[in-house]
Amino acid sequence: MARMTVDFDLQFAFILDILRGLRAVHRSPVKYHGNLTIHCCLIDKHFTAKIGRAGFQRLEQRLKHNDIVVDDPQGQQAVYDVLDDEDPKHDIQAVAFVLIYIMAHEDIIKTADDLRRWRVEQDNQLPRRLNPMFSVIEASLNPSASERPSAARLLITCTEAMDRTEGSNFMEKVIRRLGTYTDELDRQVATRTLQLIDEQRRCDLLLREMLPVTVIGELRSGTIPKPEMFDLATLMFTEIGGFLNVLALTEPKDVLLFLNEVYMAFDKAVDLFDVYKVETIKDSYMVVSGIPIRNGTEHAQEICGLATRLLRTYSSIQTSFNDTAFRAGVHTGRCAAGVVGLKVPRYCLFGDTINTASRILMYGADSRVHLSSATAELIVKTSKYQVEERGAQRCAGIVHYPGEISWKRKNSQTVKCHATPSQ
Repeated sequence: MARMTVDFDLQFAFILDILRGLRAVHRSPVKYHGNLTIHCCLIDKHFTAKIGRAGFQRLEQRLKHNDIVVDDPQGQQAVYDVLDDEDPKHDIQAVAFVLIYIMAHEDIIKTADDLRRWRVEQDNQLPRRLNPMFSVIEASLNPSASERPSAARLLITCTEAMDRTEGSNFMEKVIRRLGTYTDELDRQVATRTLQLIDEQRRCDLLLREMLPVTVIGELRSGTIPKPEMFDLATLMFTEIGGFLNVLALTEPKDVLLFLNEVYMAFDKAVDLFDVYKVETIKDSYMVVSGIPIRNGTEHAQEICGLATRLLRTYSSIQTSFNDTAFRAGVHTGRCAAGVVGLKVPRYCLFGDTINTASRILMYGADSRVHLSSATAELIVKTSKYQVEERGAQRCAGIVHYPGEISWKRKNSQTVKCHATPSQ
């Protein structure tokens, strides 16, 4: 038959069960087992060790020898008289061998000296807290029955050595361990939940940098956001003048470092205004106000405030791209906005307003912010900026008016910003 390997916990549980069983036998009218071996120890479905054949073989032989009938009242008294003649400590040596067999899985240990040699061989594998238990087992192997400990003493010593309560068994330990695992699992779940919440918060922050909050909510709910028409919004394109000229003479890595420095500074400025960053393409930076959240007629003012700050920000950046300059094109009008695509979705703007702002930028001068007449009219109404006309410029698809427009914010340094009026 194949031998099953069990750990120390299960072995110790069996040892305690056997000692409790032997103590019960010694306290019962049977008083003495008489034939205790490892084969008398049985395991039930609850993984509890129990002692069988307690005194029955010995009792049967003596009753037959004396012709005693158990059914007779006098015969029952004779049974007790037979059992009273035995010394329970005869079982102690036998149970010591059983306990040793459970731990060593061998039956070569016959004396206390054999047990000591085995302990030396297993010194690195046996817990030191078991030393008292082995000491009392060694005493159980004493040839003199009177010097052997009782079953109750064995049970107490083994229980203390194994740091267990006397009333526990293996299944109770399993239940306690499951309770410990449950508590640990609850703690880990709580920790992982906090980590998940923190990770979700960081994902939300990242998503809000990529898509509007309203769009994120719709995408999470499984619905496709519908395109929306905005009657009035102000849009601005910016680019770095002269960028293409120095691009061919610069290492790609240096170009990326430069653009990253510029756009990080621009992004910090965007956070100060009611403006939504749409996208960046190479050296082009696109922002809009009034979309996706309408803000009345404040969109033109917000974009112009951002434009002046970006102009100053770029001038303050120390870079090796000395032959470049910042410029911007701004226009106000109607446009549609919506999400395009499901994989890497993008929030895009469509309409003539985008084309007009792009053309204003294309025909603009360096270090200037160029406005359309639609944007200039809104700026003049706010009384926060002064606008000057620019000379007539021809832009494909745009009706031009002669003149020059430059504007400045009141109580601040004048910023020369040219605009191309259009209808």
